[in-house]
Amino acid sequence: MLLRLARRRDLQAIARFAEVVVHDTYDPLIGPEGARRVLDWWGQPLAEAVDLGHVHVAVACGDGDIELVGLVERGVLDGEPVVWKLYVAPTWRNRGIGPRLLQVAEGGIGPGHDRLLLEHIASNERAARFYERHGLTVLRRERSDDPEHDLVWRSRQLGGRVDDYASTAELHEVHMDAVWDELGDVVTVAFGALPPDGVIVDVGAGSGAGVVVVAERTACEIIAIEPSPTMRAMLMARLAAAGLLDRVTVLADAVPAALERVPDRVDGVVAGHMLGHLTSDDRHAVLDWTAAHLRERGAALLTVSGAGTPDPDAVHVEERRVGRHLHRAAHHAPDAHTYESSFEVLDGEEVIRSVVVTGSWERITADDVRARVVSSDLDVAEPRPGVVVLRR
Repeated sequence: MLLRLARRRDLQAIARFAEVVVHDTYDPLIGPEGARRVLDWWGQPLAEAVDLGHVHVAVACGDGDIELVGLVERGVLDGEPVVWKLYVAPTWRNRGIGPRLLQVAEGGIGPGHDRLLLEHIASNERAARFYERHGLTVLRRERSDDPEHDLVWRSRQLGGRVDDYASTAELHEVHMDAVWDELGDVVTVAFGALPPDGVIVDVGAGSGAGVVVVAERTACEIIAIEPSPTMRAMLMARLAAAGLLDRVTVLADAVPAALERVPDRVDGVVAGHMLGHLTSDDRHAVLDWTAAHLRERGAALLTVSGAGTPDPDAVHVEERRVGRHLHRAAHHAPDAHTYESSFEVLDGEEVIRSVVVTGSWERITADDVRARVVSSDLDVAEPRPGVVVLRR
């Protein structure tokens, strides 16, 4: 089952899905005629929300068939984020899809908001129980002629808005050792010949999986930049376990501001799996700083997206066993500006934990890097797809 942004080409499938879920939900509550009035909100208003990137769908794939099994639409009401629709197909309920759709809606909310709103009619007891279980408490009740038709507004406080990794850090990082082990030979080629008194800056150190790999292949001092408090806690623990606390300096600011606390000249720069998270201005600032501050014979190692046209339906899946549990991560980039990641912990066939996050992600290729540093004297090499090495 895949969660992704809805697209224009999904509208016919969404219309069929709406006929099923709206009549199933509202026929017993407000009658078929009332249900048909609800369906009016699934036409042009929903198409416009799809165009704005405000609609996510849950899609089940099997035996070559694709079935739409869930949908959530978020929007804005008086400047506050609100969920306008959250539905799961009747035959797919009680499988954890509803909570994941709610998480996706919350994950797409930008900073500056402290609560999420939604509403349901009073007689929809199934929805009320679901929202209560997931922390959405009653905010107010809009009265109607029939108390059963009152509109119940609910809200939930938004947590983790400062630290984007607060809910996913350990689920994300359990897969990073394997990722950096695969990059070990490139790290050796890029930094293995640097002098022992050299300085390497890791501009997005995360939990330190890459820092340890770099430290194993060079004697240089390392400066690790990581703004996430959760990631930094894991980074410090990893450094302590590896005996690297005397050799690695940790900076808590984000780039490019953190670069002001770095020595004027450095021998190496690492930007692994993070350039796409930066705004265009910040990314350009990091590349410009690298071009200006890298010493002669220094090197920078960057991970980027591969060349060619991306497949919007492609999903990259990672799995790792932790004790009795299987940790599974699925990463999806539905377009050139967005990422979606789902993390699951399975005990046998049972999903005992599920977290879904979405956010901004710009697809950066080797050609994009080359175009930005073209006026410098840096050589741009791509030793393997998705890996760029810059050399003075």
